[in-house]
Amino acid sequence: MRTAGWWAGWRCRDARDLLDLHRIASHNAAVTTLPPSVSLTRRIWRGFWFALLVLALLFHIVGGWIFSGRIIDGGFVIKEPSVVRDVEVVSVEGGSIVLQEVDPGTGYERNSVMGFEHDGGYLRLGPVQSGDGTGTVTRSYEVVDGAAPTVGARGDIQGYSYPGDPQASGLDIEVVTYASDLGPMEAWQVDGSRSEWVIHVHGKGASPVEALRLMSALDRAGFHQLAITYRNDPGQPADPSGYYQYGREEWMDLAAAIDHAREQGATQVVVVGYSTGAAIALAYAYRTSDDLAAIVLDAPNLDMSATVDHRAAVEEVAFGVAPPGTLIATAKMLAGLRASINWSAIDYVKRIGQLAVPTLIFHRTEDDWVPIASSREAAEARPEFVTLVEVDGAGHVESWNADPASYEARALDFIGDALAG
Repeated sequence: MRTAGWWAGWRCRDARDLLDLHRIASHNAAVTTLPPSVSLTRRIWRGFWFALLVLALLFHIVGGWIFSGRIIDGGFVIKEPSVVRDVEVVSVEGGSIVLQEVDPGTGYERNSVMGFEHDGGYLRLGPVQSGDGTGTVTRSYEVVDGAAPTVGARGDIQGYSYPGDPQASGLDIEVVTYASDLGPMEAWQVDGSRSEWVIHVHGKGASPVEALRLMSALDRAGFHQLAITYRNDPGQPADPSGYYQYGREEWMDLAAAIDHAREQGATQVVVVGYSTGAAIALAYAYRTSDDLAAIVLDAPNLDMSATVDHRAAVEEVAFGVAPPGTLIATAKMLAGLRASINWSAIDYVKRIGQLAVPTLIFHRTEDDWVPIASSREAAEARPEFVTLVEVDGAGHVESWNADPASYEARALDFIGDALAG
């Protein structure tokens, strides 16, 4: 009986406990159950955020792939330079010419010394005399080669200010070759009365003509000079990679050109690098810093990754909006994978601590191709070696154009001090 009573009592308590648990569960269910409208709203929001995440991923994958193609095509694929005649002659009278822009972005309105190449010759344009606010500007000019254009002729605005024909430069230029590991490379050589040599390295897509502005002043000072071509230039041996290397391989061509100068009797060597030519100059200097007396850089492309970011800021994805930084970062990562680009290896600002050569940098403050921020960073990190001259205004590799006399004097004084020091 005791056992039966104990069993019976346990079952009764168990039943009561189960009943209590059921009541509690029912109460909790009543409290936590949401109205159907609230539950639906939550599901909608969850779906919205999930869809947004998927769209963001697709945007970065697809957009990153597209932009990576632009980076590779615009910055690394080897191309023949092209000329676009996008400025038209409205009138020519006396020593003045009126020009009108056909397509935007020509720089025809920049108040600097510029070049104007047309089918019949080459002009050097003086500063802007006037503009009527309707897309035309009036400038003074002088004929450097050929003849003045006729009304309606179209031409190309250039920062070079010299024609591409070395014989029309006014310098006694001899086209020579120097021996590189890929084969003979052409160079423009100007002999001087001094034993020091200045070697010029042009930027990507340019040619030795880019150096003629400073070469004229250095020629008057008596320097031997060599304006080189290098791998991937038109008519020159190609790099085995099939891409521009931004100094990673081209420095060997500069080394071969310096050997050429030494064989010709050079006692000291100065290197001048323009845009990407600056990257080549530093790639060489970081390896053999005691071999150079001085370096002069104009609008130096010191960090290609930063240059891509700078250029992306003027691109438009849609509705006039520039691509976000996350998209450009994705594009650079994909470009690196697609074209074997080592962004760190072509960042010469990061390794500026290796520079041990007196270096003068010219850079325009509104350069829309290569950011002046890279030059500022280099100067701040290595003030004992780097002197930065900031030139107000826009234009890439156009510091000379803003004030030729000042530019030439600053460069010559710097080189003279470095050679004497």
